[in-house]
Amino acid sequence: MDAVNARGRPYVAGGLSLLVPGLGQWYNGERAKGLAILCIDVGIAIGVGLATVGPAGFRSWIGAVLLAVVYVCVWLPSVVAAVHCAPGRGPGLLSGDRAWYVIF
Repeated sequence: MDAVNARGRPYVAGGLSLLVPGLGQWYNGERAKGLAILCIDVGIAIGVGLATVGPAGFRSWIGAVLLAVVYVCVWLPSVVAAVHCAPGRGPGLLSGDRAWYVIF
């Protein structure tokens, strides 16, 4: 098996992105996209943590729930995009041809 086929497994990329958001994009060679998704999700996770167990001024269950919804809205499309953007596949969900995600 050559290097392209070894790195072109779409479901390995999806599984990696399922475990750690952005890792599937990193596996596919999309380093900037993977790092951006990882940073967004880490920031949201920190916000959820502060909203639930942080200092009293930051605690808000409504904020935590809303941030959790946003986290899922970033995390799940990143999994789908990792599968669809694997080498040998067509353009993915998070590519520039999908205006709805850019607007969201």
